[in-house]
Amino acid sequence: MADTVQVGDKVEVPRHFDGQWARGFEIVDVADDGYQVMRTSDGEVLPVTFAADDVRIAHTRANDFSWM
Repeated sequence: MADTVQVGDKVEVPRHFDGQWARGFEIVDVADDGYQVMRTSDGEVLPVTFAADDVRIAHTRANDFSWM
């Protein structure tokens, strides 16, 4: 599934403490060993590389609003 993830895609990543998927991330780099993601709330690039199985395209909800 993560083969289709590209730079700029909004993604979800698993939370380590409960395994649930967390929203609010964007792909900023694609490398041979995985994906570099940025937290969209503050623009912070996370200091870890995520494996392909640890990212998925962000799901949208019917009540999500886009102000951009």
